[in-house]
Amino acid sequence: MSDSHPGIATANPDAQRDNEHEDAESGGGPMTREQEDELRSLAQATGEHDAFDEKLTHLEAQKRIELLRHAKR
Repeated sequence: MSDSHPGIATANPDAQRDNEHEDAESGGGPMTREQEDELRSLAQATGEHDAFDEKLTHLEAQKRIELLRHAKR
């Protein structure tokens, strides 16, 4: 296969990394490891254990983190 199809990981080994970066910027990709750690910590600190969900997108996780930060104050 050629590099004419950059979305195909086998054609372009960097395609997966590029797509993950784009997803993180758009909010559609999975939450980052840092977000996961912070969300777990905030959910525990605020007693909002249901706030953590490992399947959250980057954007959903960021919104919950912001809400929990404000709730913690």
